[in-house]
Amino acid sequence: MESARRPSRFDLIVAAALMAAAVAESLTTSKYDLRVELPLAIAFALPLVWRRVAPLAVAIATMVVLVVQRLLFGEIWDVGSTLAVPLVVVFAAGAYAPLVRSIAGLVLICLTMSISDIGDGSDFAFITLLCTAMWIAGRAMRRQRELVAQVRDQARQLEGAQAEREVFAIADERSRIARELHDVIAHSVSTIVVQAEAGQAMVNREPERAVASFEAIQDTGRKALDELRTMLGVLRPDGSRPSKGPQPGLGTLETLLEAARTAGLPVDLTVEGEPRELPAGVDLSAYRVIQEALTNTRKHSAATRARVDLRYLRGAIEVSVSDDGAATTATTTAVPGSGHGLVGMAERARLHGGELEVRREPTGFTVIAKLATP
Repeated sequence: MESARRPSRFDLIVAAALMAAAVAESLTTSKYDLRVELPLAIAFALPLVWRRVAPLAVAIATMVVLVVQRLLFGEIWDVGSTLAVPLVVVFAAGAYAPLVRSIAGLVLICLTMSISDIGDGSDFAFITLLCTAMWIAGRAMRRQRELVAQVRDQARQLEGAQAEREVFAIADERSRIARELHDVIAHSVSTIVVQAEAGQAMVNREPERAVASFEAIQDTGRKALDELRTMLGVLRPDGSRPSKGPQPGLGTLETLLEAARTAGLPVDLTVEGEPRELPAGVDLSAYRVIQEALTNTRKHSAATRARVDLRYLRGAIEVSVSDDGAATTATTTAVPGSGHGLVGMAERARLHGGELEVRREPTGFTVIAKLATP
């Protein structure tokens, strides 16, 4: 632990208080020339201002004043500050100096006060014991401050590691979303090609059916463009191959819920509002949020039942997954084996202009995602 670079306000207060005490004691009990004794009293306590900055130097300075006073007057002051100042100095040596310098300060103070003949010399053992106790107290405070600093450093490192994990989780989730959106658009384009070929074949023989094919092309193309706009800015760093079939969505939700029931988690489904066709990206993200939340429920809580609520709102769809289990801290991190979790679900919601809310309640754990729709 490094000493402070400059005196603190508290150091100034301590030095001023002991300086005032030394001056007052000199004025009231002095047996010597005050023209000499008063400057010595001031010089005795003044170095305490720098007791944190340079504790060993302060110990040397105060002991030099004691030696000078002993040489001039034949004995040191018989006043309270004569003991108070060295005790403060030896405590500072223990608390703010490295071990070797700290021990040197303790030995210097004990020897100097012994040589200066405190009282009749019989108090040396008591003074040494008292100074050693103050030194030990200073070392204990230093150790406590070191432990506090270590805990703070570890907390900062953990926060940094958590932030880094979240960044990686978001990047991983964006990569996954990019792949899925690529697959959605690829499927849409494939549908356009098929419809175009069918319309070209029927344009002369069955004009009405050809018109229907071209209308389907327009509709599919618009949806594909919407998904492409959503995908802009989402990076796809890996070279994974897109799937050939369409991505899942709320239309296949019952299959997902049945799989959860088969795995031992009963799931109820409620739908509010008028179901309507959603953009493929929103449909897929709503499905993934439900899938991820149910996975968290099975793996990270003691839930015996879960409920999925779909709410078709004006300009949005809200997905809610709740359970009756006690949530653990693991549910706030990525799901083992998938690299995703609440961070990924929140990223999906933000990507579609929505938000994710997580509630921990005595009765269970609830995840609510709201996704914007045209």
